[in-house]
Amino acid sequence: MSFCSAYGETPEEAIQEVLKAQKAWIEVAISEGKPAPEPKYMPLIYKMVS
Repeated sequence: MSFCSAYGETPEEAIQEVLKAQKAWIEVAISEGKPAPEPKYMPLIYKMVS
């Protein structure tokens, strides 16, 4: 299993960076023929900045 991480100067910036890292991770997994897991939940904090 692979993981990704990100950080930012503010909580909002950190969340935006995590979302970018997540998208990049999924794109690479798909391009390499690896399964991308289905989302299990979306914490409220993600909904606040989406």
